Amino acid sequence: MELTDAEIIEKSLDDPNAFGMVFERYYDTIFRFVARRQGLEPAADLTADVFARAFSLRGRYDTTRESCRPWLYGIASNIIGDEIRRQRRSERRHLAMIGLQGESDDPYGRADDKLAAQQEASRLHGSLASLRSRDRNVLLLYSIEELSYQEIADALNIPVGTVRSRLSRARRKISELETQLEQTKLRDQRKKP
Repeated sequence: MELTDAEIIEKSLDDPNAFGMVFERYYDTIFRFVARRQGLEPAADLTADVFARAFSLRGRYDTTRESCRPWLYGIASNIIGDEIRRQRRSERRHLAMIGLQGESDDPYGRADDKLAAQQEASRLHGSLASLRSRDRNVLLLYSIEELSYQEIADALNIPVGTVRSRLSRARRKISELETQLEQTKLRDQRKKP
């Protein structure tokens, strides 16, 4: 008979090596989730961080929950959030350093570069990037990871009603952005000779 995740985690409190079974069961799933959010390159390290944090928190795991998958997604979401905040701080420091060094003497070149960068950024980030992090987490856990509302609530430690409202808000925002994008494309096509 196969042990439940809760039984494995409970066993790992006395036998830390037992936690390896949780790692084996969920590494690929968590890796895919992290890779979708952060890219393939940092995914292995971030996924390792997820399991390291889960291992250190295993004593607090609610063993009434047989599956630890939502718990792992919650930890992954927190680690991804930490990484995004770290990246933003690093980008701000980098931009501040560039600002201290002065800008090009050609104001038109700067404007063209800025416009091209903005257009490219919007294409790359798409609608997901414009969502608030907490709404994006719910949407990705629901649509890509196929967690139930209750599993998402467990993963993010929020009520099911909050899951529903965040999912609704994310869907509405994506729909609005798609409409705006289509309108912009139509205007751009009309402007072309």
